[in-house]
Order: sequence, then structure tokens, then C-alpha cells
Amino acid sequence: MLSSRKRENAYVLPKGDCLMEPETERYEDAAFRVLMESGIKANNLSRRIAVYTDANKRGKIVGHHAMFECTSFTLLQPPADFDRTRVWVAYDVALRATEDRHCRLWH
Repeated sequence: MLSSRKRENAYVLPKGDCLMEPETERYEDAAFRVLMESGIKANNLSRRIAVYTDANKRGKIVGHHAMFECTSFTLLQPPADFDRTRVWVAYDVALRATEDRHCRLWH
């Protein structure tokens, strides 16, 4: 997880756009890319844990996300302009950290 830019002492899952139009990138490929942008080289995504939607306060879906278990990774030096703290957490911790984000979880 990464330190939140909006909420002090909070952590969020790394996010990025999935290049799905016209279906040019799979969730798995996007996960590898987004982690790399955060200075984490995932060597293996062992399984997709969940796919969930992110909704605004009115209930409108504003994003689709996938959560993966990563069992093998390398922490790289993040880009020079990277201003966030990275922490590695278990699935249940990540799930609790996202409870207030208006998410609908689909296993």
C-alpha cells in the first residue's frame, strides 16, 4: 500500500488506469505496470483475489479495480519525484484499509 496524498496517516492501494480500450491490457498486466510505477517489481502475481468497483458518494461507479496476491517482489528505488511511503501488508489489512472507500467487492 502507499501513503495517501489526501488523508494523513492513511494508506491506499496503488492505482492506475488499465488500458482497456480497445482491450489492450489485462488486469494482470496493469497490476505489474502500476506496481512498477510505484518502485515495486512484482515477479509473480499468484492469484487474483478480487475485482471491485469504486463508487462516489452518490453511488455512481467511477472505477473498476483488481486486487492480486503478490508472493514474490523486489523493492526498487522509486522515481525521484515519488513522494509516498510504501508498506507491504496482508490481504485482510488491505481490505480493512479500503472499507471507507465506497467499494463493492466481487470475488
